[in-house]
Amino acid sequence: MPQRHHVTDALDAPRDPIESAKITPLSYRGLFAFHKYWGKKPIELVSSLITTLSEPGDLVIDPFLGSGAIARESHRLDRRFAGTDVNPVAVELTRMTCELPDPAIYNEAIARLTTAIEPLARELYALEDGGIGTHYLWDGDALRTIWTYPNVRVRQERPPTDFDRQLASQTDEYQLRHLRALRIEQNSRINAVNGMQWNDFFSGRALTIIEAILDVINAEGDVAVRRALRLTLTSAMGQMSKMVFALEKRGLVAGSPVKRVEVGSWAIGLWRPETHFEVNAWNCFVVRSRKLSAALKKMTPDEREYVPTVDSRTVDYERPGTVSIDTVDALRWLESLPDASVSLVVTDPPHGDRIPYLELSELWNAALDYEPELGNELIVSNAPGRTKSPTVYFELLGRVFDTLKMKLSLSGHIALMYNSTSTEDWAQMRGLIENAGLRVDGLISADYSVRSLLQDNRAGALKNDVVVLISHPEHPVNPAVVRMMSDNSETL
Repeated sequence: MPQRHHVTDALDAPRDPIESAKITPLSYRGLFAFHKYWGKKPIELVSSLITTLSEPGDLVIDPFLGSGAIARESHRLDRRFAGTDVNPVAVELTRMTCELPDPAIYNEAIARLTTAIEPLARELYALEDGGIGTHYLWDGDALRTIWTYPNVRVRQERPPTDFDRQLASQTDEYQLRHLRALRIEQNSRINAVNGMQWNDFFSGRALTIIEAILDVINAEGDVAVRRALRLTLTSAMGQMSKMVFALEKRGLVAGSPVKRVEVGSWAIGLWRPETHFEVNAWNCFVVRSRKLSAALKKMTPDEREYVPTVDSRTVDYERPGTVSIDTVDALRWLESLPDASVSLVVTDPPHGDRIPYLELSELWNAALDYEPELGNELIVSNAPGRTKSPTVYFELLGRVFDTLKMKLSLSGHIALMYNSTSTEDWAQMRGLIENAGLRVDGLISADYSVRSLLQDNRAGALKNDVVVLISHPEHPVNPAVVRMMSDNSETL
């Protein structure tokens, strides 16, 4: 069993004057809180790293793009940027983060969707008295309770009738028109079972709504709006599914104990609780669309600047203002970069087996008709069929560091965000860095800005990421790094 203790002990930080600092960022908000994509990092941290460790005009790269915050922030700070991710959803989200839709045009598209989909939703979630169901509580295949909201402050709960049961079963045999078949492999770590398909995760009426939404989205002419609508749909899909668990809370009403059920949310994984909610799928989409619409509205015109992205394979890395991205694995992409061209690497590689991104993104990728290259993912996966062991993971990560050494300028830096409770993992990480001919300059501890069930509930889980600052050993330690290590969070 790996020994577990504080990460700075495990990494054995260098014996120079640089001390480990700590950053406490604000919570994710606005644009960066829109999608459910995992592993988001604090924008305050990203901004500080870019500002401190590079200069305007420098090339900043991220070989594990994630949600795209580093790409947009690099451009905002007048750096050139290049990045990649093997996950098509991550690349699509990065493009949207850069190529933001006009909020007025986005809202017009939502209005068209409402005209097209709302009548269908009223029909699928109709109640016998003419009301509309919002939440359906199921125990397995048995419908237990239906909620409706006559107004936003009043919740009414009612037992189901034969009308409700018959309506719920009418779409059980719904035949898919757009959604490609799912490719899910056995993985007990995320409750995945071989052969799972759409009807294992969604009711027939939810699938009906999803594909009806796709019909309208696919007809949208504005590319940026169409992309934003597609991502609005994927961000809502977890709450549309059978993976929404029920929270049972106990309390007192008029001195007597009562048990009140509340709606949970989709947790990381493919867990389908026996007692679960079926939430009105159209309402889920509307909630997410309002979140994006509000984020766009609050941004100033400068903050909403349209930042065009280009394909990394055709880009001139010397061109100012470049934001180039690609959908390819990190190692192949890094090998294509010019040697000694990179001033700063800000990146957050997969943290061992914490989040198997492609496996958990399969619902999204399938909805958007993408076929990700699972074999090329740098990850530790508990899926027996994937052969993604810790040994393979660290071997590939070592090759990433070897390649980064060649691509990094002599005065360049790597800011590596990582998190593990395993001393062995950190010892391996330090070995990979040193074997690549690089030097660890210091550590920054950054609190999470978004908590997760997975992060908080795992035994011995760390409550923060550690940013490892890395550079060439033959280059003197940058004074800016020393200042960064001693800065307090208020300066960020």
